[in-house]
This record gives sequence, C-alpha cells and structure tokens, in this order.
Amino acid sequence: MSNYLAIATVTATLRYLVLKSLPPDLSGAAVTTLRPDAQLSTADATGINIFLYQVLPNPALRNCDLPTRRGDGTLVQRPRIALNLNYLFTFYGNDAELEPQRLLGYVAATLNAEPVLSAEEIAQALLNAQPFNAPPFNSAPFNAPPYLPDLALQPERVNLTMLPLSLEELSKLWSVFYQIPFALTMAYQASVVLIENEDMVPQTALPVATRTVTAMTFNAPVITNVVAQSGANQPITAGSTILIQGSSFSGTGLTIVIGNYPTVLTPVPVSSTQMTVALPADVPAGVLTLQVVQSVMIGQPAIPHTGTASNAFAFTLSPVIGTPVAGSTSQIVIAVQPVVKAGQAAILLLNEATAPPPVSPAAYSFALAPLAADASTLTFPLSGITSGITYFVRVQIDGVESPLNLDASSPTYGPTVVIA
Repeated sequence: MSNYLAIATVTATLRYLVLKSLPPDLSGAAVTTLRPDAQLSTADATGINIFLYQVLPNPALRNCDLPTRRGDGTLVQRPRIALNLNYLFTFYGNDAELEPQRLLGYVAATLNAEPVLSAEEIAQALLNAQPFNAPPFNSAPFNAPPYLPDLALQPERVNLTMLPLSLEELSKLWSVFYQIPFALTMAYQASVVLIENEDMVPQTALPVATRTVTAMTFNAPVITNVVAQSGANQPITAGSTILIQGSSFSGTGLTIVIGNYPTVLTPVPVSSTQMTVALPADVPAGVLTLQVVQSVMIGQPAIPHTGTASNAFAFTLSPVIGTPVAGSTSQIVIAVQPVVKAGQAAILLLNEATAPPPVSPAAYSFALAPLAADASTLTFPLSGITSGITYFVRVQIDGVESPLNLDASSPTYGPTVVIA
C-alpha cells in the first residue's frame, strides 16, 4: 500500500511525465505545481501549472478494508483510505504565438498515450522530480519504510482520466481563485490512491505448521414445518417435545439453535425428513425462530466446525397459566410458565364463562408495561369489571396466547377465575 506521501508522489509523477519530453518548440516551458496565481502569466511566461484542487473518496473502494480490528480491539490490518485526486492543468504563454494551446495539445496527447502511472515512471519521478530528489527525502529516514514513498507498490495502478468540465463548472472553479484572470485550462482525475498508516503494525499471525485439505459435499437441511409432537393442532409450550419436518436431516453433527436462547439443543433423528427435540423449560414464550445447524469434523485432531445451516423457521411457544388463579375486583395474580423475560409485553384477557352464554358476554383486556425484570408471577390491576361472574383467563406474552380448554368435563377446564 501507499503511505502518506502517495498524494505528493502522484503530483510529482505528473510533473515528471509532462517535463521529461517537451517538444523542441516548447522546450523552455516551465512545469510548476503551484496554486494558480496572476504571477504565473507575467510577461507571457511559457509554462504549465499542475494544481491539485479537489480530493474525493473513491466510491468503489472506500469500504473495502472493513473490518480492520478484532472484537478485542487488536489490529487485523492497517486502515486504508481510497482517494480520487482531481487536478487542474493551466497553460500560460504568448497567446499570439498560440503557446497555451500548443502546450495543451502536448499534455493531452501525452496523458492519453500514458494514462496509467507505471512503477518505472513513479521511480524515475522520485529520482528526478522535486521535492523527492533533494533533502530530506533522499536520506534517512525517507529512504526506507515506513517513510519511503511507495506509491509504486500499491496493487491498484493510478489511472488518469480527463474530466469534461462544463463552462459553468469552470466558472465556479476559477471563482475560488481571488482576482486571478482565467487561463486556458483542462482537468484530469487520478484514481485510485490507496493510503495506509504504516506506523500501525498489525499482529503477525503464527506460521502454518501443517496443511490439511478436506473436500466434502454440503447438502443444507431445509425446515418446512415445526409442530408439537402431541399433534399438529396442539400448542407448543415450554418442556414440550416438538417435531421438526423438512429434508436433508441425515448425517451427523446436527444441532438446533432457537432464537436468542443460549443453549444449543441436540435433536433425535427420526428419518431424513423428521427429527424431534425436547424444549427446555426455560425457553421464553413468544414468536421464536429455529434453525438446524450441521457441523463437520475438520482438522488434526478433528474438531467440529460449522458447516451448513437450514432456513430460519418461525414458530410460537405459548405460555401456560398455573392454577388456581387468584382474583378480585382490583387485581388478578397469575403464575406463568415459562418465566416472563425482562422487556416482554404481557396482556391479560378475560371472557365471561356463564353457561349458557349470554347474548353479549363480557370481555376485558388489561396490559402491563414491558417488564423491567424476569418474573414468574404477574399482577394485573383491574378496573371497571363486573363482579360475581366466572371468567375464562388467558395471558398473551409478546402476542402469543396461553392455551384455553373449553371442555367443561375435562379436569383442565379453563383456567377460570371468579371475581368476587
């Protein structure tokens, strides 16, 4: 990569290219790298001025070096900036002799014939062009890294392209030079210049002791459905065993990853299209995602590495209300499994359970603010509720409702609560 001297090296190389082969009729022309000034055109002095007027980020390579650091902050590679340099070539001389136009024609022909700055040209410019051919740049520390101008070492060559500036753009450009008469001008862009801070030395990786090449085919598993093993229409709750359906479930090293749940689960394969897994009791309620991940054994000794992963499949895990439910006209307290996590939203739903049901059964909902801490018991304040009535009780955790049994002959009928 190039160091901080790269921009100045591009300017010096452009000056060298223009200066090295001036035609005989223009051999006395001066080639300068000054800010455009009225003195440059004094007494019809013949010359070419090269001025860097704008520096822009290169849109294609501006983010090519990310990331530059590891998670612990140590350096992986030197940060790199990619720049485009816009130059203004200004031509001076005797207008009666058409010297500015002859100089422009010469520069246009030269840069068109040599649109890429080669390593040889850069090296010659450093030997023959100011300021690099004079102190302090021709002695230590500038004749060795990290201060040695090393534009020639960057993998991307610097390309020169003429910029088609309109009359309006030229007018705006020259307006920034205070009280300076316009001179014959053309603009070029030098792209791309890659600059690194060579004082920043990344940590050197250990050498490779042995090389092991392993070839294998990957057949990624695919999930098509996730249901409770007890039945496709049954709710999935904490502690349930679920049935995962799909394809390519054969092979070893299969694991189950559920959302942000920290523990990786090991399934029990049933066939290449089905597998089961028991959900731990602390998997949170709500809408969850499930993935099948297959690891492969690679290395010496062989250790598991992540190989392929299935699509992420969404399923709902329903909360379960513990019984009995305690309630009054002011509040209802319910125990919930699994534990409701901090940040989850809880809503209590009450529906009149009078038998036979009235024409317009009463229904209420009461919401809690997102929890500040994990809780296994929720207390819902009540207001405006009719007392002396039995209500079916449900709770929603992040939009997923607890199951309700409407079979009055079942021992798990409800759950219900009587508001006294």
